[in-house]
Amino acid sequence: MGKALLIMVLGTGLYLAVSQFGTQDALVRTAERQGEYQEEIIAREIARSGFNVAMSMIRPYGGDLLGAVQAVNGERGDMRGEHQGGEYRVKARLVGGFTIELISTGYFGGRWVNGEYRDGAKHVMTDNYTIPVLNARACSVLKVRFLDSQAGYCSAIFLQRYPFGTPIDSPPTPEMLFAASHNDDYNDGMGDNDLTVTKYIDAGTQMNFFIGVDQNCSTRPGGPTGPTYKVREYDVSTHPFRASDYDHLHYALDIDVEELREMEESIWALVEQHPVDNQRWRIGWEDIHNTSWDRPEGTDPRNSLQALKLYGYDLNNDGRGDGWTRPSPTDYRRLRDGQLDLSDQVVEVTLEPVDPAITGGECSVYRIAGNDPTPGGGDDDLPDDDPPGDDDPPSDDDGGSGDDGSIEPPPPPPSTFECGCPRGGGNGKKVAIMHRPPGNEANEHIICVSRSGADTHLRQHNDFEICEGN
Repeated sequence: MGKALLIMVLGTGLYLAVSQFGTQDALVRTAERQGEYQEEIIAREIARSGFNVAMSMIRPYGGDLLGAVQAVNGERGDMRGEHQGGEYRVKARLVGGFTIELISTGYFGGRWVNGEYRDGAKHVMTDNYTIPVLNARACSVLKVRFLDSQAGYCSAIFLQRYPFGTPIDSPPTPEMLFAASHNDDYNDGMGDNDLTVTKYIDAGTQMNFFIGVDQNCSTRPGGPTGPTYKVREYDVSTHPFRASDYDHLHYALDIDVEELREMEESIWALVEQHPVDNQRWRIGWEDIHNTSWDRPEGTDPRNSLQALKLYGYDLNNDGRGDGWTRPSPTDYRRLRDGQLDLSDQVVEVTLEPVDPAITGGECSVYRIAGNDPTPGGGDDDLPDDDPPGDDDPPSDDDGGSGDDGSIEPPPPPPSTFECGCPRGGGNGKKVAIMHRPPGNEANEHIICVSRSGADTHLRQHNDFEICEGN
């Protein structure tokens, strides 16, 4: 009996010891996991801190994204700093003509061994900084100037307008700007200036441009071998868009019409904002549709369009492009002809704000005196300054005149423009304004606010009103 009791006591003690050891081990593991979790949280905050620092460096550069990338990366290739007892490293890279990708990594609780971070937490966050492009900040004259063509295929160039509030089930009808052409048909020495198409664009309109590629040039005015003047004189306003006319379409922007700000540059085009004018852009397209060139992580500009946009032409000893060059700091980057070139069709898009009082508030209807469109550019939607009417006195010109002999604009017709901010509603939003955040005006975007909120924005910020809901 005594031995049995002794065995029971020893067994109970052993069981309790084992149980206590298991509990302590579990507590240790829990503490370790909790410590690791806390380190991961701190590493995440460090990464975010580095990202915020990089963003504050980028914003003052406005549209000079190349300069912003160089400022962040410096000579070392990334930006480094300390925060909360850890370290962040941020790298910026240009992923298009108007977007910078920021990769910020936070490190905490470990150490660097031969370039590798060990025994600590690491958190990586990636986000993009994008400046608005091809967006009319105000009622404007749109001028699209044909710059260059270095292509064997023929391509027609089209415009699509997305007015603010465009419904998802009503895609805009493409408007032909330039008839199918190639190899500089439009720059044939027949005129001193490149051909320019002129139209009016309402405030807040997001524009997109695309080329319709016709590989055998069957849609070229005058045919594949016809005279170049046939191309220049073709009335594009009479040409309806038919997708079946073209082998493929290459867009400047990939746009989500549910959220017009959520747009990306197409891999087939390079959209570059002018270094000194945020309402002026150059668009260059690649017309060959070779899907093998779609290599987002590529580093060789000879087989990746993304690498070409990032690194520029040619290769250096590291197997990467030597970078983009500019004739001067106020010029666009140099384009070249090659296998992957983004120079098959090239245009420049310019927006020149106009006084709505002159246009009667209808950018798409009225012509501005002294701003007549270039002939042959498909400008039939811009009527004369003062079309004749029953009440007009006899005159040698098209319209009536005021007491001083100047041409008087006609009264505006009923507006057909529907503002994207409806009246009423639970939040009372009804006014669309172009909001330009203080300290980050390059990040301007349209918001819907109440009338009182709009007045506050207009008074305190460098914002301006686009339209009022109806």
